[in-house]
Amino acid sequence: MTRPLKFLAFATVVGLALATAATAGSTRAASPMRITVDIFAAGNGESTQPANIAVRAGGTVQVTFRNHTHMFHTFTIKALGLSVLIRPAHGNGVRTTSVSFVAPYGVYEWHCVLCATATHPHTHTMRGKVYAILNE
Repeated sequence: MTRPLKFLAFATVVGLALATAATAGSTRAASPMRITVDIFAAGNGESTQPANIAVRAGGTVQVTFRNHTHMFHTFTIKALGLSVLIRPAHGNGVRTTSVSFVAPYGVYEWHCVLCATATHPHTHTMRGKVYAILNE
C-alpha cells in the first residue's frame, strides 16, 4: 500500500472510532423529569399549585403530590389510562404520593374523579392540563 493510501485508511478508521464514541454518549437515557404539585384548601374547596404542567414528550415524568388537605383525591388522565389515588394528610402534616408515567407528544387533561361527588363537600373539580411538549 502506498503512503497516501495508508494515511487515508488510518484517517478513516480514526474518524469512524470518533463518530462511534460521540454517538455512544448521546444514547444514554435521560433521567426522569421530576415535578411537585401541592394540593391546598382554598375557600370552599381545594386547589393545586401548579394546575398545569409542561413535561418532556416521550420521557419518563415523576409527579409528586403533596396533599395538605384531609381529603382523598386522584390524578386521572383518561387518555393515558392513568389514575392514582392521593391519600389525605395525616394530623397537621402533609402526605406525599408519587406517580411516574410517559406521555407522548400532546396535551392531556387531568382531573380528580372524587371532587364534585358526594365524598367532597365542594362543588368544583380539581383539574388541569399536562403539556407533553418539552425537548431535552
